Amino acid sequence: MLWFLLNIRIILFFDEKNGQVEIIANGNNFKGSDKANIARKALKDIMIRVLHDIPSWDSENEARIIVQESIQKHTQDVISNLDFSKVELKDLILIQSVKPSKRYKKNQDGSLSTFGRRSNALEKVLNEKITSSRKFRFVVTKKALSPDIKNPSKSGVKPIDFMYPVDHIESVDDIDLLWYQQMIENYIKGAFGLSNIQKTEQTGLDDWM
Repeated sequence: MLWFLLNIRIILFFDEKNGQVEIIANGNNFKGSDKANIARKALKDIMIRVLHDIPSWDSENEARIIVQESIQKHTQDVISNLDFSKVELKDLILIQSVKPSKRYKKNQDGSLSTFGRRSNALEKVLNEKITSSRKFRFVVTKKALSPDIKNPSKSGVKPIDFMYPVDHIESVDDIDLLWYQQMIENYIKGAFGLSNIQKTEQTGLDDWM
């Protein structure tokens, strides 16, 4: 097993399992459980490239500098050349639990919260009531979940108003691939503390799926 200590908060472990490289990431910046799998695949791609750059070293401090420079270089390359024509739908899925709207705390003015509003909108899409907490598989779409949602927001890690049940989308063209590009970029930047990743380029969007 090979490991890198990039700073006091981030440790990456690399191991071989059934002929495949396995990466275990410890550190708050690498909490990817709430991210679509495409983000974790991008991270793995970057770090495998880094391993090719530095297969061995004598000085840990020198190696750490080289690793950080390599991460910067390969992050720019991976993010700039994302090819969505090779992406599988399952890699774009976000899993989240949804409760009945009445079980969400209301806003201070008594109106429904974002989560409560999403629950009601989701019931209309499903054409059934949500009576208990249920896990749903979502993708982020270009249009809001429901036209009843006023001033939908697409900010944040999970744009609740734009998360649509994957089994109910009419076409993959409805999926907002640009949002996924930005999500991956922000994930990598946050994980490694980068700030100067170059502007992403759209590759393969027209031929995706």
